[in-house]
Amino acid sequence: MCEEETIVYTDYLGMLIREKLINIAKKHINAPDHIPNNIFWYRKGNIHLLEEIKKFSAHFIEPLLDEDCFLIGDTAFMLNYPPHDIHIDCPNLQDGIKGYKSVVIPLEIDTDNYPMLYTADQYYYGPTTRFRKGCEVIDDTPNNKKQQENGVNFCYDYNQAGVKYLQNSISKTWYDDHIDEPEYVPFSTFEGFSIEKSNEWKPGNVIIFDNARIHFAEKIQKVGATYKIGISLNYGVMFKELD
Repeated sequence: MCEEETIVYTDYLGMLIREKLINIAKKHINAPDHIPNNIFWYRKGNIHLLEEIKKFSAHFIEPLLDEDCFLIGDTAFMLNYPPHDIHIDCPNLQDGIKGYKSVVIPLEIDTDNYPMLYTADQYYYGPTTRFRKGCEVIDDTPNNKKQQENGVNFCYDYNQAGVKYLQNSISKTWYDDHIDEPEYVPFSTFEGFSIEKSNEWKPGNVIIFDNARIHFAEKIQKVGATYKIGISLNYGVMFKELD
């Protein structure tokens, strides 16, 4: 399977379909009707099992994808802090299935100065993984242990793990301007990574990138936002379809 550049379909989804997806997502994650005033992070997988999402995918998303693919996993989320750290999303796959594309669907944010979803030049061919170099001590928490028990991989040595195309190009100045989250997303985690594209996290846009491409989010407070709501969908193909 080829490694392909990230694609953004700008203003692809209209307001009516976004409002429908927001309602589906908030119900799925059991979010409150009104945005809380405190710190929050609502997130839940398996929204792709809902018939409404299957129909949405077939009508709006799958026509944008080249391969004969199918949904293999997803996440719906409503959050304000902390930002998504460096990761890939690749659900545990059955034999004969290969991860193909990740699709990020911004639905709602309270700013017109949109934050970025950064896709990296680097690739990692493995399960869902958080890249956490230098965080062995701070990651020793019950929540992270639960994630590991549920199949999330925590990677601390990028070379040993086989991350492809490692190079250093993210400066401390850039980090301070766009992330600046030393407790949850330290600068040490960015060692070896570089940015392929800065993708505007704008409601209506659809961001599509290779399932194995590493990515991470700008801290929304950097652009004056207080929350965001979105969905990410992951697609796979059968091995027999690969060249």
